[in-house]
Amino acid sequence: MRRMGHWWYEKDGVATGPVDNNGLRQLLLTGELTRDALVWRTGMSEWQSAAAITEFAELPPPLPDRATPVRTHETDIAEVTAPKVVAELRETTQQNTHMAHLVDTAIPTPWRRFFARTFDLGLASLLISFIFIYIIRNDYIALSQPVVTAFGLLLLPTALFIDAAITGLFGTTIGKALLCIKVRKNDGESLSFTDAIERNVYVLFSGLAIGIPLITIISQAYQFNRLTKKRSTSYDDGRYIVSAGLKYDGVSFSILCFGVIFLYSLL
Repeated sequence: MRRMGHWWYEKDGVATGPVDNNGLRQLLLTGELTRDALVWRTGMSEWQSAAAITEFAELPPPLPDRATPVRTHETDIAEVTAPKVVAELRETTQQNTHMAHLVDTAIPTPWRRFFARTFDLGLASLLISFIFIYIIRNDYIALSQPVVTAFGLLLLPTALFIDAAITGLFGTTIGKALLCIKVRKNDGESLSFTDAIERNVYVLFSGLAIGIPLITIISQAYQFNRLTKKRSTSYDDGRYIVSAGLKYDGVSFSILCFGVIFLYSLL
């Protein structure tokens, strides 16, 4: 016989019980039953939700699971501000990356490029001269006018070949490294030996006019003017990108200038 005060409750579509007041209260407090669960006891005409029963309506909600963080005002603030902070950090990172790109892609001045190339070609020419002198030592016949003329004609192309070889091996030359100058292909890739040879062929004809006296000065003056106005030489335009750091070591520049003077005093 069912006693007055004992409760039946609905669980998974099945009437379960009976339990006394304290038993049902415990089920509600632990969260095993929700406040919407249907309950019934003798004397009630129909099933009702536990929340509709006066003695259960003011029970506190079940304690939160320890794995579930308790929401606080600080939690709400963090959820609102965290995405904003992350977005600001991401924007700052992008700006820093952009600035680093600008530093790496600054256009070097014409004089900066001139000193770097002059040093590199002077160093290569000195090396070639030493090798030539060593080969023909004590052979005065080899010092005939035709041989000397051929040496003079081949000196500049050979120096540019050595320049390309060094670029292909190390990605730069001594003069460019001292003045923080980089040469890349138009797609941003470093120059291979073949690329460096191709570029130096353009330099030989368009930039240095094969070393022909007076004409080479006019050619270099034209490239100097073009670089000043259009920020690119004719032999680099659309093919190569010449960039440099915004700052370079003054000591390195001084060493390079002294090296240029010293090298050409030996030639």
